Amino acid sequence: MPINRKKIDDAESEIARFENARNMACAQLDGLYQDALIKAGKESATVFEIHKMMLEDLDFRESVTDIISTQFNNYRRDYKRTSKYGIINIIDIIRR
Repeated sequence: MPINRKKIDDAESEIARFENARNMACAQLDGLYQDALIKAGKESATVFEIHKMMLEDLDFRESVTDIISTQFNNYRRDYKRTSKYGIINIIDIIRR
């Protein structure tokens, strides 16, 4: 799903939106981890734990917020651009 570049006027608000979406994604990943742990076991559940670790990575978070602050792009585009780990766009999936 392509994400169009959208200039923003308020970088602080956009960073807050990013952090809110990231926190929501982490909370949902916790739930998915617990469900998978019960239904499929630790090995299968670990995928959700790893995705959460990537969302919590300080370098990743700083990269997204730096791009938002300097280029005034919307977080959804910067998240996808910054996702150097090649993970699926979790935030967009959750926000649908």
